[in-house]
This record gives sequence, C-alpha cells and structure tokens, in this order.
Amino acid sequence: MSLKLNISKLYIYLTLLIFLPPGCLQYIQNMEFLNKTLAMLRYLWTAWAILDYILNKERKRKFSNLFLAGITTLSFLMILSMKMNGTIYFTGALSCVNNIGWILVNMKLYDKDREKLFTCYLHLLCSYFILNFLVQIIFSQGLVKNHIGDNRVFFIGLKNSMTTYSILFLFLYVIMAAGKKQKKHFIGVFLLLDIAILVNGSSATLLTAVIIQAYLLFEYILGQNSAAKKMLIHALQIFGVAAVIFFFYYVVVGNQNFIFTNFISMTFGKGISFSGRGSVWQLAVSYIMKYPVWGQGNDVAYAPWGNGAIVYSAHNAYLDFAVKYGLLVGVFYVCFLLWVIKRAISASRDSKKLNIPIFVITVSIAFMFEASAGFYTSWAVLLFTYLLSKSQTGERIEENAVNKKSSKKIIQNV
Repeated sequence: MSLKLNISKLYIYLTLLIFLPPGCLQYIQNMEFLNKTLAMLRYLWTAWAILDYILNKERKRKFSNLFLAGITTLSFLMILSMKMNGTIYFTGALSCVNNIGWILVNMKLYDKDREKLFTCYLHLLCSYFILNFLVQIIFSQGLVKNHIGDNRVFFIGLKNSMTTYSILFLFLYVIMAAGKKQKKHFIGVFLLLDIAILVNGSSATLLTAVIIQAYLLFEYILGQNSAAKKMLIHALQIFGVAAVIFFFYYVVVGNQNFIFTNFISMTFGKGISFSGRGSVWQLAVSYIMKYPVWGQGNDVAYAPWGNGAIVYSAHNAYLDFAVKYGLLVGVFYVCFLLWVIKRAISASRDSKKLNIPIFVITVSIAFMFEASAGFYTSWAVLLFTYLLSKSQTGERIEENAVNKKSSKKIIQNV
C-alpha cells in the first residue's frame, strides 16, 4: 500500500516538474536538449489527458464544466488569432493546447486526492523558494552572464517570476492549514517566505504578499464576526475596482501628476512610472489601436525609452493578451477572470473555512504588473479557486437538500 502511495506521489512530482521546471533552464546555455525534452513531455502529457477525457465517459461527466470550456475556448481563440495575424507556428499552437492538458491533469489529480496534490505542490514550491534564495545569496549577479539588473536569472527565473509562485504557495498553504489547527505555524511560514521575497527584490511579488497577509490578518482579528467579514470582502472588491480605475486613468489619460500618484511617489520614494512600465503600457495601447481585432502576433518588441533598450513583454497580462491576440481574446480573458472571481466571492461569503477570493483577486492585480497570465502557476490558482468554490457551493446545496428532507419527515411525523 505504501509503495502505491509513493508511486502516486512520484507521478505528481514528475507532472509538476514537467510543467513547472526551474525557470533558469531556459536561460542557461547547453540546456537546449533538456528544454526540448521537457516540452515534448508536456505535449505527451497533454495528449494523454485529452484522450483520456474524450474516451472515458466517467471522466467526461465529472470534468465537463464551464471552467474547462472557458480554457478550451480561450486556447483556440489564441490559435485562431495567431493564424489570422500571420505569426502562427506549430509549437506555439501546441503550447496553447498545453493549457487544456494542464487543467485536465490537475482536475484528475484533484479529483483523486486533493490533499496529496496540494501537499506535493507545497513541497515543490517550498524547495524552489529555498533554492532561489540560496542562488541569490551565493550568486548575487545571477546564473547567466550579461543578464544584469532586473534581467538577472536565478533559480526560478527572473525576479518577477516569483510572484505567481508565491501566491499559489500561500493559497494552498492556507487551504491545507484550515481545519487542522495549524494556524500557530502561519507566522513562521509567512516570515520565512517574506524573507525570500525581500531578498528576491520584486516589487510586484512584495505587493501581492502584503495584500494577502494583511487580508488574512484582518480576517483573523475579526474572528467569528461574520458581518465584519462580509464588509472585509466588500472592501476587497472596492479595492480591486479602484485599482482598475487607477490603472485605466494612468494608461489611457497618461496623467502622472494627480493626487494619488503624488501620494505613492512620496510614500515609496520612487517615481510613479512603475520601473518604466508606464511608457511600455502606453506603447502597448497604441499597438492595440493599430491591430485591434487579431492583434500584432507573438513577435512584439517595445522600445519606448529612446535609449536602445528593448523588452518583449508589456509587463501587463491584459495588455499583453490584447497586443498579441487582439481585443477579442483580451476581452474574453478578462470576462473569464471576472467570472472566476465572482464565483469565489459568492461561494466563500458564508464560509468560515476558505478565504479564496483574496488569492484570485491578488493574481488579477499581479497581472497588471507582469505578463504572467499564461504561467501554469496562474492557471493553477484560477482552477483551484473554481474547484474549491464549486465544492463549497455543492456542499451548501447538499446541506440544504438534507435540511429540506429532514423538515419534510418532521412534518409527516406530526
């Protein structure tokens, strides 16, 4: 029995390593064979997951849901956009299909043993954080020569790559600790993660960690006060809307001198250009206006500063989708994300166990500063948010049904 359990864990670890290999591998020389091997394994895992879903009636019955339909639609819309804008290539299309495979693999493992899956995730992510921390301490200039400043490469990859990894880790840790009376370990785990985040030096990672931990602290202080918790959820929604309005005003209007931006500049002691992202964002908007329907394609370069420096990402997931694949894909993705957020808020509003809205909302905020929407860690946060929301909703429906049956029996007995 123990042998079977060990084999099943090894399979989960292998699956996670195939889809979530150390980010440094794509930058280090002489790793081309390993990267191609991992890519081939992802294609094989995806093909098997899709075939298993199509041929297995029980699997199809269990996993047919709006989330899978949304991911499938989004993936094929991305492929269609690449075809229409003339930048499609075979492995690029396969990478889009990999998103479907990643979701199906996780749904299967989740359905089989959620606790075991989450435990394997936590072990892998924890080891990544430790190795990334050690690499940053020992190799402060990074693992790759000529990659300096913000482009330094560490174990997980570039410094901003850690953002969605840390959100996923906090999400799963909180879910696993709920109901197990392990809250006394929260401070220690969060403190160690915060040290790794501070050493990492990513403002986006630090911001998301602060938002999540501040929310959890307030939730803990409020205790069993359900009315106050509802107010906290509403405050979180207002914060998200305010962030969107601010971003829209900043990018579209381009005004960097109104009261809120001045306040941020004074508070953090740095300009409101978000490390030069503002110029990239405004250039991305001009690209969207030029190619609104199908986008400009994958080969997009940004050189907004006039100093010869070029970046290949808009440093914003929403703009990145719209620039590369057009407004059709961009709007669809935003609607899909809002749908997941709505489900999370609806499902956890009366729950005393789960705090899932904060994690998906924080991911949506992180997307404003990094083009990480296509990361497998991001898809994992959205998927587990959906599945946990679904289970909570299902539990309440089942509980209501039981209550109705019991009430009917009482009436009959009377």
